[in-house]
Formats: sequence, C-alpha cells, structure tokens
Amino acid sequence: METIIKLKQKNVPFQSLIKTITIDYHSYFKKTLPALSNLLLILSKRENKRIQNLDKINKLFSDFKELLNQHISKEIFILFPIIKKLDTEESLKVNITDFKKMHQQTFNDNIMLLAILNKINSLTNNYEPIKLESKLQKQCFMDLKSFENNCRNYFELKKKHFIHMLN
Repeated sequence: METIIKLKQKNVPFQSLIKTITIDYHSYFKKTLPALSNLLLILSKRENKRIQNLDKINKLFSDFKELLNQHISKEIFILFPIIKKLDTEESLKVNITDFKKMHQQTFNDNIMLLAILNKINSLTNNYEPIKLESKLQKQCFMDLKSFENNCRNYFELKKKHFIHMLN
C-alpha cells in the first residue's frame, strides 16, 4: 500500500544535513575504519600478551566496523534518497510502513553501535594505556577515543534531526 507522506519538520535543511553526514562523517568512517582495524591488528601481533582483552577489543571493533558499513549503506542507498525527495517535493508516494521500518532500523543500528563502543571503552579502561604502555598502544587508544567521539557526534546529530521526522 502506497501512502503520501510529508516531512513534519520543513524548517530543517535536510539536503545540507545529509550532505554534512555523507561528507563529514561517512567519508571519515570509510577512511578511518580500515586504518583503525590495521592499527589494532598490529597492536595485537606485537602486544597481545601485555594488553588485557585485546582479542575481545579486536572482535568488537570488527563487529562495529561491519555494522557501521551496513548502516551507512542503508542511509546512502535507501533512507537518504527518500528524504531528499521529500525535502524537495511537497509530498511523495512511498510505502510509509516500509519507510518507517527502515528509519527505525537505522536508529536501532545507532543503539547497537553505541553499545559496542561502550564495551570497547570499558575494556580499554576509557582508552587509558597500561602503565608500561608502548607508543603504539598509546596511539591506538588515542585514535580509538577520537573515533568514538566522532561516532557519538554523528549519532547525536542524526538523533536531533531525524528521530521525530515522521510520527
């Protein structure tokens, strides 16, 4: 069943918001995820015995990377094209149930991604290197902390502007 839907918040510049998300965040994630994965892999090879829970951290980060890449694809190929059309047209015929379901899935992704980040944060003791840290571990944990902060900003931006888009 197709339904005509309209955006509830016409005052939000969705076109520029989507552009910000794709350029500032999606591009950053696509560049940073592989680099962090490699850094964690090198750290594992060199210092796995000295750093507690490093295997768990690697596994969680791998899961995070996979889920975030899927999440970005949902936004780029499904959600954002519809939002862009809705932003430029007065109304649009789409299956509102499917659209709301996809919209909700992206927010569920955010919750799962944040849960993974929280576990990594906890396992790294808030990204604090062990007392006899190596430069590699220090760099890796600093990069992970910066990455987490960027992820939280990304999720907060979307939550602020998209969560109540359709009620």
